[in-house]
Amino acid sequence: MHFTIRVEWRRQDGTTATEELVTQNQDACKSAGDVGLPLAEAKRIVAWLQAIVVNEQLEQYCETARRCPACGEYRPLKDNRQRRFYTVLGKLTVKAPRFEGCRACKDRPCVSPVSELLRDRVSPELRYLQAKFASQLPYRQAADLLRELLPASGGLNHATTRNRTLTVGRSLDRELCREIEHPQVPAEPAMEMVVGIDGAFVKAITSGIRQKQSLEILTGRVESTPRGGHACVVHAPFWKGKSA
Repeated sequence: MHFTIRVEWRRQDGTTATEELVTQNQDACKSAGDVGLPLAEAKRIVAWLQAIVVNEQLEQYCETARRCPACGEYRPLKDNRQRRFYTVLGKLTVKAPRFEGCRACKDRPCVSPVSELLRDRVSPELRYLQAKFASQLPYRQAADLLRELLPASGGLNHATTRNRTLTVGRSLDRELCREIEHPQVPAEPAMEMVVGIDGAFVKAITSGIRQKQSLEILTGRVESTPRGGHACVVHAPFWKGKSA
């Protein structure tokens, strides 16, 4: 059997484009292993498809962002650069044109729409998957699992997985602190509330220099069903197993 996979898309201006992804000969089935696409081939196909979709999206985005927001005139092209973008379906090299400021409006000297849009150079979906698996498995195991399942996305080693997971953790900490410092006041009393409290102990590390110390962490959250809720975190040190 002979398979040809083509992608066709229609742009906003009405024009259409077609690109052939892959042509593959599939032999007759002789065993269960011959049924369907191999994982390696499937990963290559979706990676090619991802590249087409992302490049087309960013090209359209840059075309729109090139217009001056004040007068609507096209800003002159300064240069064309490239940026790496790490996604769940592959590591991409995308075009990142820079535009000069609008001369009529005396806009800022240079803008790079792609660099502003993709500040972290990693898709939220990939960062989410890395943080999710790394929160349940050791960093090396999480990285190995993602490399086994995903196309060559780049940044799937244990060090990058750890760094991205810690970045997500810091972001959650900042969000939690904002909730504590600026709690939302409901417009009217809630008819129903849910209170959740949990705690854990962080065991001390034996040291001959410093006194042995353990840490108790208590977390709580109060939620009114239709309005969200507030969170709080309390930690207390324990010396030699006794409260300070």
